Amino acid sequence: SFKDNLFYSAGNDTSMYDTSGATVTGANNLYFAAGGNFGGAPFGGDITNKNPSFISVGTSTSQCVGCNFNIQSTSAAKDAGVSTSPTVVSDLLGTARPQGSAYDIGAYEYAGTAKPGTPLSLGGVAH
Repeated sequence: SFKDNLFYSAGNDTSMYDTSGATVTGANNLYFAAGGNFGGAPFGGDITNKNPSFISVGTSTSQCVGCNFNIQSTSAAKDAGVSTSPTVVSDLLGTARPQGSAYDIGAYEYAGTAKPGTPLSLGGVAH
């Protein structure tokens, strides 16, 4: 099942199509293109064409310089997800989910403060 994912394009469009022939289910994903619109067939509860309000999308078009994909308090992704417990109970920085009335859509849970954009180590040695 495809839940609580956030798709962002700095370009003209963002699209999601399943061409595998498999049955795909999902809910509560967010799709946003800074220069255009989402194309595709969304799942129930999906949010289209609403800005996720990241802290920073960076300053380079070829690499993510200065990016911080944590969401701000005004984000359309905040408290818009569905529970993915017991599989996912924290975000990439280790913040417990949910912090508000519901899970946030995307990799990071809004916790009321700006967090650094470096994810925690998911295994092995942190460098």
